[in-house]
Amino acid sequence: GNQTQWSHWSDPVEFVASSPDVSFFAQNLMVTEVMYHPEDATPAELAAGYLTSDFEYIEVKNVGIVPLDLSDVRFTKGIDFDFVTGAITTLEGGGFALVVRNQAAFELRYGAGLPIAGEYMPDNLSNGGENVKLSFGAGVAIQEFHYLDVAPWPSSPDGFGFSLVLLDPDSSPDHARPENWQASFAIGGSPGVDEAGTTLADWKSDNFTAAELADPLISGDLVDGDGDGLNTVLEYGLAGNPKVADAEQLLRVVRVIDAGQEFIALGFRRRVGAGDLTYLIESSTNLIDWAPAAGVVLMESVDNGDGSVTETYRLPSALNAVGEVFLRLRVTVS
Repeated sequence: GNQTQWSHWSDPVEFVASSPDVSFFAQNLMVTEVMYHPEDATPAELAAGYLTSDFEYIEVKNVGIVPLDLSDVRFTKGIDFDFVTGAITTLEGGGFALVVRNQAAFELRYGAGLPIAGEYMPDNLSNGGENVKLSFGAGVAIQEFHYLDVAPWPSSPDGFGFSLVLLDPDSSPDHARPENWQASFAIGGSPGVDEAGTTLADWKSDNFTAAELADPLISGDLVDGDGDGLNTVLEYGLAGNPKVADAEQLLRVVRVIDAGQEFIALGFRRRVGAGDLTYLIESSTNLIDWAPAAGVVLMESVDNGDGSVTETYRLPSALNAVGEVFLRLRVTVS
């Protein structure tokens, strides 16, 4: 006959309660976008009963490839929101989740179908900056940062309709460092999707034929093919046309009035979505010695609806206190 042999029971396994290991979450769950001061509610949105603050949102992204269980994840500072109570409790690799102040308002402005986990009313995010904390369990920080609306943080998210966007989220950047954030490319931000960017090489291939691209005397970075004083890099940075002389539209020095005082200001068109560009306003009193113009103030930002914004920055000191001054814009491709 057959002999049946039973194995012995193993010794009982002891479970030891300890603080959760949040390092996996810290490497993979990023706060990728914060809309803390939305563009003003339109007359139609006001008529529907919504206030400007109703259009706030915070976006998180799983930059890893393994799904993340969000049931122990919550916002504990800035806003209060427990993901376990919401519509998204597991976040797939590469997936986004939005926590919005008012879902009906958000969907009126951005449309339906975006990955909304839930609402955080009646809280709202301070326009002047505040501490935001994404926690595991009772309050172990996954990400924590204190954004501000002034330098070195980007200032255009405060009142001009742009959001605060985390740079290179796949690298798990330190959220507390202001240099790891930038203003969104577009007014309204990009909730639920990655920021769409472009590069000088992409733009050149859109604006030059293959034969022109092969000829550095036509499409080289420092070539001014249309004779308007702007080389290829400046045409790209200022959202110009390298084959049409249009410098006057793209860059101008103007006088502006602010609080009853007159200031010198520089207005320029800036290509949004160009993550490889940096812009620096410089000033000089003699056209020989140039230095970064410290403390410039953003007066106006107008979305041109064509992938560019026109921004006007004034000098910090009133005209009567400055004397003769010259301004220029330095555009650098990284």
